[in-house]
Amino acid sequence: MRFRRGFPRGISAVYARTAVSDEQQLAWQVGYCTAYCRSRGWTRVITYADDGCSGVHLAERSELARLLDDARAGLIDRLVVEDMHRLARSPSELTWIMAQFRTCRVAIHIVDHNEPRSIQ
Repeated sequence: MRFRRGFPRGISAVYARTAVSDEQQLAWQVGYCTAYCRSRGWTRVITYADDGCSGVHLAERSELARLLDDARAGLIDRLVVEDMHRLARSPSELTWIMAQFRTCRVAIHIVDHNEPRSIQ
C-alpha cells in the first residue's frame, strides 16, 4: 500500500540506537522520544531500534534501513530521535540521511535534553 506524498497520516517514527548492546539505554531512548510524541498529541508511533550498532557503519543498521524504506514508501510524517548522533556519527553520512528524509518530506525532531528542535 502506497500513500500519496504530502498527505498527512499522523504517524511518527521513533529511532533509537546504542553502540554497545544496552537494552536499558535503548528502552530509555524509546521512552523519552515516545513521551515527546505524546506531549504533542502524536499518538501513532512506530519504533525502530538498533541495539549494539555503531553509528559509523550504516550498512550494519537494519532498523535504520527499514525506517528509510518506510519513509520512501510515504508511511511516516515525522522522525523523532533523542540525539543527532543516534542517526550517524559521520558528518557526511548524517547529511546523506537527513537529505533522504527531507526528500521524503519527513520532518526530523531532535529531542536532546537541553533544547528540543525540529529540522524541516
